[in-house]
Amino acid sequence: MDKLFDYLLRFGRKKNAGEKPKKIWFRSRGLSFVPCAWQGWVFFFIYLAMVIFAAVNANYNSHSVSDTLVSTAFRFLALTAIFYFICWQHKE
Repeated sequence: MDKLFDYLLRFGRKKNAGEKPKKIWFRSRGLSFVPCAWQGWVFFFIYLAMVIFAAVNANYNSHSVSDTLVSTAFRFLALTAIFYFICWQHKE
């Protein structure tokens, strides 16, 4: 528990001068992120393809509209949470 607490305290601090600078993939615009490097654009299009695939796949495997919405919503929220976490790690 102490290691986790120490990690959380150090997480928001500035890095030491000897460490490599963080690579910026995204610029923060309010609650959204805009890609500013080729890595950010590749990651965005991979995310977009995964969301589309999850929606199409959920539509084929469900029997009603409510099944489609429930399974698509869960997959969309999970993928978006991962997307935001990675964007947050690589923002300016």
